[in-house]
Amino acid sequence: MKSQRWKDILDFTSREKRGVVILVAILLITIGLKVFQPWNQNKEAIDFSAYESDIDRFESELIEESAGRRKNYQQHQSDNDRYAFNMQTEKFDFNPNKASKDLMKTLGFSDALIDNIINYRKAGGFFYQTEDLKKLYTMDEEFFETIEAYIRFDDEQSDGQQFERFAFNPNVISKDSIILLGFPEYIAERWVNFRSSGAGFLTVKDIQQIYGIDTALLNELSAYLVFPESTTENNVTQEIPGLNQCEFKDLVRIEGISSSTASKILSYRKLLGGYVNHEQLLEVYDMTREIHQILTENIQIDSNTITKIPVNQAEFSDLLRHPYLNIKEVKAIMNFREFKGEIQSIEELRQNKLISDSTFNKIHPYLSTE
Repeated sequence: MKSQRWKDILDFTSREKRGVVILVAILLITIGLKVFQPWNQNKEAIDFSAYESDIDRFESELIEESAGRRKNYQQHQSDNDRYAFNMQTEKFDFNPNKASKDLMKTLGFSDALIDNIINYRKAGGFFYQTEDLKKLYTMDEEFFETIEAYIRFDDEQSDGQQFERFAFNPNVISKDSIILLGFPEYIAERWVNFRSSGAGFLTVKDIQQIYGIDTALLNELSAYLVFPESTTENNVTQEIPGLNQCEFKDLVRIEGISSSTASKILSYRKLLGGYVNHEQLLEVYDMTREIHQILTENIQIDSNTITKIPVNQAEFSDLLRHPYLNIKEVKAIMNFREFKGEIQSIEELRQNKLISDSTFNKIHPYLSTE
């Protein structure tokens, strides 16, 4: 029975048998071709020459793109410089409605903020209060804190005058100083250009030749004018008051001291509260060793006449206005005073590390606990 079953399985029809024979023959032929195929036949090398130029071009494009990105980054860095503020510059009183570009740069304003302010003023804008300046979109909050105490408007002048008053020589006065006297910037530019053309000023009438100048303001300033002929030989030989008592006209009598330098010396004296020693003159903006030597040899200093800040009564702005103190140190002093109630000795500021030793050595003559 079992053998019959296998017989039935292996029993093919004649048609099936022919198919099996054909299939076996095809299989044998395929195996034979594979076995007897020559093994030493060289394979044809792939030619990449058609793609080499494309590869070179792709590498060149990568290099150019990298250089372009580097250039864009450098340009971006350069653009960022326009928004950089200088926190360490000397700070002094200024009116944002009249300050010139050079004056704002001296104060540490960024180029972007300077352009913003000038464009705002040209468009008819006006700053009425301190907060108006803070709202400018290019203003840095930390920088604003360093200049806030120095912002002044016309109605804040303590002497009742709208602008600064000081003796000046119209033949050498700087553009910034002309603006400080109350003249608009375009008049200051005409003044300097008129002078640069070779014209000189010997009388008030000569200055009136400047197109558009306010004659009423000029007449008001006539008492402060110092013309070349007024500096006589007798004036030069007169004794010059001490550095803390002298006026503008006294400083310009010293040979080698320009109107601009004299103005800066007096402005810094006001910020300090008076000079303690001649070395402080080197802190004046644009001061040179040569001018410092001239001043040291020609003018004395009486340090007993300096103005002191009562540290226990002073407002935050009073302390911050002093060029030797930064905002961090002023905050520390105010917090310490609030915590202790009253500072007994200026030495406590150093002992409690509220200010550094170097700052203490400079500031202590200007502070008082009385």
